[in-house]
Amino acid sequence: MDMDKLTLRTMPEILDAIVPVIGYYPVDSIVVVVVRDGLLVRTMRWDLELVEAGGGVWLTEKLGDRELGLGLGCRVLVVGYGELGRARVVVKAVVEELGPVLLDAVIVDGGRWYYLDGDETGRSRCSSLRSSTVSLVSA
Repeated sequence: MDMDKLTLRTMPEILDAIVPVIGYYPVDSIVVVVVRDGLLVRTMRWDLELVEAGGGVWLTEKLGDRELGLGLGCRVLVVGYGELGRARVVVKAVVEELGPVLLDAVIVDGGRWYYLDGDETGRSRCSSLRSSTVSLVSA
């Protein structure tokens, strides 16, 4: 079996890869990218309003479910798609519940993206993803 491997080193590369991985552009959504040892394990998407209503605890409980769950050594990237202010509030609630499994968190609003800890200009105070890579492997 031949395996193709695509290594993504920057946040724009990872964000560009989400659309083909899930098959469509997520609108008003939370996308969770699960990574273990630098390899993509799975991606999951929920409507922003579901996560908004249930809060960060609801989503972390979903991630802890055996069928969706995070295995040992998994880390997650949380991406909020939608209007910046609304998506930021929801992503922040999720991040506060995730703890050490969080790799990074960003918001995508139209054609721009922002680190959760950054400001509206896109500048960020820090990001653990900058020193990480994610590899997509397909058969």
